Amino acid sequence: MLLGYRSVFPPPMLRFTYAMNFPAVSAAYSVQSASWAAREAVHYQGPPFVSLSVQDCIFLTSVGVLWYVIGRMLDQRKLRPETTRSSKSSRLVPLALGFLFSVAVGALASFFAMLTDADRPLRQIGFFGLAWAVNLLWYFGSNLIG
Repeated sequence: MLLGYRSVFPPPMLRFTYAMNFPAVSAAYSVQSASWAAREAVHYQGPPFVSLSVQDCIFLTSVGVLWYVIGRMLDQRKLRPETTRSSKSSRLVPLALGFLFSVAVGALASFFAMLTDADRPLRQIGFFGLAWAVNLLWYFGSNLIG
C-alpha cells in the first residue's frame, strides 16, 4: 500500500551521470557551500528551457576535463615506447597533485557511502565514487613510486 510519495533526488539518469563522472562531482561539490555557487550562470526561457547554476557549469567543465585527461593518458600510453622516460622531478608534481585529488575523491565517496537509508541514491553514487578513488589511487600511487 502506497502511503505517500517522496520524490527521489537525484533521478536515475542523473545518478548514472554522477557515478560515471564522480571525480567531476567532487570538483563541483567543493564549491557547494559558496554563496555564488547557486547563482544562475545560464538561463534561457525558450522552448528548450535551460537553467544552469555555477556549480552545474563547474561539473560540466570538469566532466570534459576528466575525459580529456583520461583519453590523453591512454593515447600517450599507446604512443610512448617504454624505454623513454621523462625526468623524475618533472613528473613528481602532477603525480602528487593527482594522488591528493584521488584522496579527496575517496573522502567524498566515503561520505556519500555512509549516508542513511533516506539518502539511498547518494549512497549508490558513493560506492561508484569509492571505485573511482581506488583506481585513481592505484594509478597515481604506482606511478609516483615507480
